[in-house]
Amino acid sequence: MELYALTPVEEISRRISKIQSMIVAHGIDAILVTDNTNIYYTLGRVISGWVYIPAKGNPIYFVRRPEGLKGDNVCYIHKPELIPLELASRGYTLPGTLGLELAVTSYLTIERLKAVFPECAIADASKIMREARAVKTDLELKLLRQSGIKHARVYSRIPHIFRPG
Repeated sequence: MELYALTPVEEISRRISKIQSMIVAHGIDAILVTDNTNIYYTLGRVISGWVYIPAKGNPIYFVRRPEGLKGDNVCYIHKPELIPLELASRGYTLPGTLGLELAVTSYLTIERLKAVFPECAIADASKIMREARAVKTDLELKLLRQSGIKHARVYSRIPHIFRPG
């Protein structure tokens, strides 16, 4: 199954590069993305899992589901406690400061991830992800325009479907 099924690889690369430059600017070593909206933004598809984005290097997609995704940076795991072991096996050092999306992640998930990375200082990466998604690329603007045209067509049909009484 193709990893970047819905978004061109070049677009995903631009997004990851933008996030990485923001990570460096905020003094964070890596972000662990847990929110579905942000996972979609960084991968171009929804997965059950986590996206690890280091300040430098390639992201790693820690996937629970769906099965069958292929790629050098895809790693199948069933729980987040396995993430540090997988990072080490791929030659990554644990971050000194790990960014989490504190504004959109549940308290229990945050506490679990803190326990998974006990040596890491935790920073709020919510603002980084919001700012990265706020400025749209040419592709995103094109998709928004196409969506607007489709919505206008659908809404123009409403008066023909409903009648008084």
